[in-house]
Amino acid sequence: MSSSPLNTAGERLRYRVGSRSKVGERVRVFLVMLVNLTCFAFLWELFARYSGVPPVFLPRFSSILQELSRMTAEGILLPNLWSSVRAFGIGLAIGLVVGLPLAYAVGVIRLLDRVLSPYLWGLFSTPRIILLPLIMLWAGITDAARIVLIVVSVVPSLAVVVMEGVKTVDPSLLRAARVFGASKFQLLRHVVIPSTIPIVGTGIRMGMLRGLIALYVGELFVTSHGIGALMAYAAARFRTARVFAVLLVFIAFSVAVLATSRFVEARMSKWRAAPEPLVI
Repeated sequence: MSSSPLNTAGERLRYRVGSRSKVGERVRVFLVMLVNLTCFAFLWELFARYSGVPPVFLPRFSSILQELSRMTAEGILLPNLWSSVRAFGIGLAIGLVVGLPLAYAVGVIRLLDRVLSPYLWGLFSTPRIILLPLIMLWAGITDAARIVLIVVSVVPSLAVVVMEGVKTVDPSLLRAARVFGASKFQLLRHVVIPSTIPIVGTGIRMGMLRGLIALYVGELFVTSHGIGALMAYAAARFRTARVFAVLLVFIAFSVAVLATSRFVEARMSKWRAAPEPLVI
């Protein structure tokens, strides 16, 4: 006879109290962040207004907000933001599809590790802007070059973290699974992958951050649209308030990407906490 995990009044009460405490903690975090940002904007406005610093170097925060409204009314903010989000999403998706299987293959197969590891580490340590002329030569001055640059940034950043994490799997778990007759595929599915879930989350976050840098570099030098291009266009005309406005948009986008990666990592860690039983 099956029973619900919340089959007693005490358990239901603890569940409700725990849920309310989590909600209350989130509300407190949100309020602290809101007050913090409000104080920051207020101090910025006061300093820019009364410090005597020329607006070309430090515009008022109110002027930055006005530029956001003005760019939205002009119809240039949202299309450029969508262009950046779209390119980043495509590049990240391709990087994950290529990088994750490659990382596990290199981490598990010793021959691939010896052959490919030096290239992955070399690509990981190479500044992306150095590769930009070569990517432009191959892909042209198009959106494809921007996406390729993101992929080249995501794949090695993800691969080097995950492949090194695969090598740290507890050998006793592998030996125990072999004793019970586990195949190589079962070892990978039931031992290696669950043990490296937090490392995969870290690798995804690393790839996202490197991909954001590649996105900005690509838009700065390759395309004429996107957040980076919009910022460069405003800077060339000394429209400092617009530069800061676009910068705030880019920061908000980056924070959203980081929050998404943390959410994915948390969900994957919960999956690791209750792995599927090994059936042989």
